[in-house]
Amino acid sequence: MLEIAAEEQRRIGQELHDGTGQELTGLTLIAGTLVDLLNKLPRRPTGGDVNWLLEDAALLRLRQTASRLTMGLAEANRHVQQLSHGIIPVQIEVEGLRSALEELAAATEIPEKVACHFECPVPVTVANNTTATYLYRIAQEAVNNALRHSQADQIRIALLEVE
Repeated sequence: MLEIAAEEQRRIGQELHDGTGQELTGLTLIAGTLVDLLNKLPRRPTGGDVNWLLEDAALLRLRQTASRLTMGLAEANRHVQQLSHGIIPVQIEVEGLRSALEELAAATEIPEKVACHFECPVPVTVANNTTATYLYRIAQEAVNNALRHSQADQIRIALLEVE
């Protein structure tokens, strides 16, 4: 039963990552192209003509809406990527926990919004693969909670051995 559940979880995570994520990426590119096209339209000379002023105001709103659409799609894509990584089962070898946490920190980094740093000053020995996987999941959930429920602009992940 557990293997079937894990396989279904893996399939859903992969579909989110590959299917929905790629669709959002494509839509983001289309929206970005729309922004570029709108920005390349020639500007009309400013004058007293009310029709030109109305057209310029409408064009400005179109540009702003297209920009918001592009940013919204990019944010939705980031969210789907994080969600898919949260669903796909993780098997981490004992020695791989450090590199997995480094990758989590790198994937969490959102330029100009959130800085995420990983610290592990000395090598940490973890008893077994199951423990390493649980530790990774705990860190992953903490990072997701920090992103969702706080206004954090700095996140620190630390792996320390406590005696």
